[in-house]
Amino acid sequence: MKLVFMRHGIAEDGGFGMDDRDRQLTKEGIVKIRAIGEYLDRLKLKFEEICTSPYARALKTAEIISDSLGQMDRLTVESGLAPGFQMSDLVRIMHDKNRRGRYLFVGHNPSFSIVPMELIGGGNIELKKGGIISIETDIIQPGAGLLEWMLTPGLMVKANGEPS
Repeated sequence: MKLVFMRHGIAEDGGFGMDDRDRQLTKEGIVKIRAIGEYLDRLKLKFEEICTSPYARALKTAEIISDSLGQMDRLTVESGLAPGFQMSDLVRIMHDKNRRGRYLFVGHNPSFSIVPMELIGGGNIELKKGGIISIETDIIQPGAGLLEWMLTPGLMVKANGEPS
């Protein structure tokens, strides 16, 4: 199976009294995620399911990507992808899924840098806002995965002809 992790786009800073769950993408964040979605569509990427954290910034990111790929019907909200996501959450989420499919997960750092790093058995990964990493694996456990590819947001935005 191919597990693709995407960090949410650029979001507004949390203000006094603002619940972290409610932070929205900025205008710049929306523009960049749209460009990334168009780039992913040009790559003809399709997913069995697009799972997102329920937090507003991740949900909006996933909606834009799903719409760009013509896969709004594949979008699901998964509470386990909220901040604090761990390998055990991934095991639970993937329990009944098709093991030959490609899945997109949209969520937050530091978890979206740590869990892929654990899957490939170590290293140092920093997933930027809007960045994507794909791991191929037969089982979900530390060290079982193979880094398939990683795309930075700047690369995807520039490749789509947008200023980064």
